Amino acid sequence: MEFRLEIQHVDRKSKLQFKTIYFKSFKVNIIERYSGAGFQNLHHLIIKLRTVDDTIINTVNGNSRIKVQEAYHPQYLRLAKILASYEYRNKLMDTKMVDDEYVNFILSRMIGQYEL
Repeated sequence: MEFRLEIQHVDRKSKLQFKTIYFKSFKVNIIERYSGAGFQNLHHLIIKLRTVDDTIINTVNGNSRIKVQEAYHPQYLRLAKILASYEYRNKLMDTKMVDDEYVNFILSRMIGQYEL
């Protein structure tokens, strides 16, 4: 499956981080909200599914977003730390493998939440 991962780099003082995964016919917005200093304590993780023309696709429950359970935060933080690393940003490692692992994690949280 072809995709493009876009990471919006924000000021270190900000408590929000945004990532977008673009597919051919839809995109996935990921909003991370941190508490405390730096990007260490993940407060909540929100996932939204949109069409290419920015129309929000609701879940089967009618919600416009998915809030990822806290049990998955350690696994997500591990992946987010790799995406923010010097090696990843400067392509000193296999970025395709890291991107695949990140996208698979996000999609695994979305499975069963949408009726497409």
